[in-house]
Amino acid sequence: LIFSRSADGPGIMKELLQTALQQLGTGSGGGNAEFAQGAAAVDDVQAVQQAIESAARQVLEEIKGVG
Repeated sequence: LIFSRSADGPGIMKELLQTALQQLGTGSGGGNAEFAQGAAAVDDVQAVQQAIESAARQVLEEIKGVG
């Protein structure tokens, strides 16, 4: 998984990654506010998709809160 944003974009990518990995129940990774990457040994494609969609929703909520 890779999460990235511009310097002035919303969200802390390291936190989004850690949340996604927790949802998957496995994996490791790291990064900072602008960029994070990690990997999880998961065979369930639906679970990965759900974790990504959850991260996207979190960022959208932050954008709505800024506007």
